[in-house]
Amino acid sequence: MPFEVPPGAELEALFRRVHTNEMAGMPVLNPALKVEALEFQRCSYGWLGILITPWFMNLILLPATATAWVSLAPGKQRSLIFPSGDYIFTLDHGVELGEFLSCQLFSPMYHFPDQETARTAAQAALAAVVGPLPIVAEPPVAEISHSRRRLLGGLFRRSGARR
Repeated sequence: MPFEVPPGAELEALFRRVHTNEMAGMPVLNPALKVEALEFQRCSYGWLGILITPWFMNLILLPATATAWVSLAPGKQRSLIFPSGDYIFTLDHGVELGEFLSCQLFSPMYHFPDQETARTAAQAALAAVVGPLPIVAEPPVAEISHSRRRLLGGLFRRSGARR
């Protein structure tokens, strides 16, 4: 199912239901965390963002158009190229969402003491994947000698005067 707007709300709703209905009481859950979709932005593959849950943190890619990617069988993997390198995504399917791709970042989530720490890690991970902004290098600055002799010597050499 293609999305014309960032799909964070739909993704959160689906995984909140999974948390409540399928994951309730599982020992892998970090009770300090909740389901949260972050930073969904358009990229050449569709909508890319991060999903934090009490049991995992993944990069998630959802289609922006009906022909965003060729269908794969659920569970099959696909390598996608981003500015920072190649990442392996696994195809998944949600009844409400249709096909989406996920790339595991963290699981389990015990090492995150709270939602804010998980959110900070998610934002840093996404920034690392999409790559840094181009750095414009300053031209090297030559060391300048401020001695009078060197200054005057340079002037005389350029003018053709002899010492």
